[in-house]
Amino acid sequence: MDGDTEDGRIDALISSILERTTADGTVLDALSTMRRNQDAHERAWRDARGLILAKYETRRRLNAMMVGIGGAEGVSGEDLVRMEGVEVAAFDVKLRTAMATMYVSQAKELETVGFSVPRDGMGRVARVLDELIDEHERGVRVQTTETETGTQKTME
Repeated sequence: MDGDTEDGRIDALISSILERTTADGTVLDALSTMRRNQDAHERAWRDARGLILAKYETRRRLNAMMVGIGGAEGVSGEDLVRMEGVEVAAFDVKLRTAMATMYVSQAKELETVGFSVPRDGMGRVARVLDELIDEHERGVRVQTTETETGTQKTME
């Protein structure tokens, strides 16, 4: 592996992560906590966005019911669609900001346990970390070895 290329640095980082987490369970405990916090944030964000969508669905149904019984429409259908779009777009802007803040915080947390992850390599590293955390939480012990074809993991 060429450590001078970005892929080489990411491969070296993944190897380091595998070695450190195999040797030190407290690192995996910290990573598990970080992932649980991320999962909680993602659920809260999904639920908050769902509440916005549900609010407008309820308003559409109420309008349809009022029109159906001969009453006046509270807010026109086009206005509801526009209002929903504006509110969802505003929420999504806040969500992107919150997600970016969370990622910066996670990068700092990873640095505190000794892993400096480049932003463009985060996807590969995150997949490896997710596997390790899942194995750790299930109580599976992973042994890693370096081969010519890359890092090999065996479970005990």
